[in-house]
Amino acid sequence: MSAYAGTPQLTRPLQPYPLVTDTPTGDVEPPFILVEGAEKSGKSWEVAKFTGDPRILYTWWIEWGEKPCAKEYGAIPGARYEVVRHDGSFWSVLSLVEQITELARAMITTEAAPMIVIDTMSGEWRSLKDLAHRRTMASPSVLRKIERNPAAVADAHTIHSNTWNDVIDLHYELVRLLQGFPGVAVMISRGKEVTAFDDAGRPVPGEKTYRVEGQKDLAFDASAWVRMSRDGNHSVVAARSARAPRRPNATQPGEYRGLGWLVFDKLQYQPRPWTPPPAAPVQPTGPARPPAASPQEPRTVGGRQMVVHDWAAELERVNGTENLRERYDRLTELWSAASLANAGQPIRDEIAAAGRVAAAELGIPPKEPGAAAPADTPDPTPDTTEATAPATAPAAAATTEPPSEVSS
Repeated sequence: MSAYAGTPQLTRPLQPYPLVTDTPTGDVEPPFILVEGAEKSGKSWEVAKFTGDPRILYTWWIEWGEKPCAKEYGAIPGARYEVVRHDGSFWSVLSLVEQITELARAMITTEAAPMIVIDTMSGEWRSLKDLAHRRTMASPSVLRKIERNPAAVADAHTIHSNTWNDVIDLHYELVRLLQGFPGVAVMISRGKEVTAFDDAGRPVPGEKTYRVEGQKDLAFDASAWVRMSRDGNHSVVAARSARAPRRPNATQPGEYRGLGWLVFDKLQYQPRPWTPPPAAPVQPTGPARPPAASPQEPRTVGGRQMVVHDWAAELERVNGTENLRERYDRLTELWSAASLANAGQPIRDEIAAAGRVAAAELGIPPKEPGAAAPADTPDPTPDTTEATAPATAPAAAATTEPPSEVSS
């Protein structure tokens, strides 16, 4: 394996990366299509109709976060697809997409392409926001606050930027799978006009802007973008293609004639058997780079699973946490995970030292010499609120959206 692949590293590998080039072939890559529109504009109907195209070999349909309709839409003339069962969690869908991708690689031919449909990516983003919310509500600092004052569960708990970054990483893990699907990948999403805001975040009276509901970069990640309309005036908003003209709208009014026309006629996609990527180039002779540490098994720490491949990189990331209390809690979890995984003593000492610094800034004396204080250390902030009722289970709390994300 190349020294530049695999486990993320913050230091530059000792060996230079070999220069290898490829001549452009002009082949059209498998399309990754976003189909969005207002409610009841025919998004799912349009995709279900497309599954009957003879150039589509087989279709897997994943309903996610919407009222089920895929089984009923099987009555559309010509529709051919299978509805994939899952438990509604992000992890179940991610696992299924991985399995479907492997099946599609073995099925694709030069005559017809397999297809996968995610209905909807708006539901995917709601699922990930729920993960961020539940992780925040389970954090030691929030639990201590609720224990001191049960009424605090109704307060708005801001989701930290580090948590949002983790959630976005999960989203892109799914997107990268769909972008690499060896056939046609379609993601359905809601879209609508919303109130426009100025640069200061204030609503602009009388002005509207259009928004695709889901993670804010869905349209950027798609290779073609279709907008459905209740009046039947559907259109291709944009498409990345050497064969489609570049202009504000990729189709003129009335030109759009369906997804089959877009994929196989407009974009001129030609299915071809999947071939594995070329092997990594042979590394030149020179000083050998130390082998990467073997991947760690998931460790349950602080009520959640933690998998760390590069302890130094994770320590640097945790040390960058702006909120001091959260930094202390995450250092505690990291030290526990490193101990369970039998990480090297030097990195454990570094984590412990960072934990002692954070504890000192908070005024918390570490209970274990040479280690970060455990998560159940009493909060140093004086409790000025009388708790009049026993702590209750956390209910759904309002969340503060990340400034860079679009909520659904």
